Amino acid sequence: MARVGHPLYHLCIDPALAPSPLEHRYALEMNATLRVALYGLVVAVARVLACPSGAHAENVAEGGRLAQSLCSRCHVITPDGPAGWTNAPSFAAIANKPTTTSASLQAIIQKPHMKMSSLAERNPSEAADLAAYILSLKQK
Repeated sequence: MARVGHPLYHLCIDPALAPSPLEHRYALEMNATLRVALYGLVVAVARVLACPSGAHAENVAEGGRLAQSLCSRCHVITPDGPAGWTNAPSFAAIANKPTTTSASLQAIIQKPHMKMSSLAERNPSEAADLAAYILSLKQK
């Protein structure tokens, strides 16, 4: 009897170890099924990575609310919004920097920066929401 799934079946000299035609067909079908499954996984991961910061719409909306209440005194938080009282960069300018990533934004947001008070520290969830909002302003 042939060994099903033997890793070196195509190199077998002993016919008893070679797969039967039915086993060979089954192995080919399994390879095709695995390739389709792997392709589906790659597509799913690509979709997640294609979304800026991997955020959902509700994260962007919550980030906008947080930006309005926490950041608007210093930053211009909407493309046509009023300027803050400092020379802090606008969120759109930050979003359009080539080096801006979700991770870099979250790191900055979680720790007070420049003239921010220590009360401005945000937890990881709020930092992710603010980062998603800022990246949503990136020009396409």
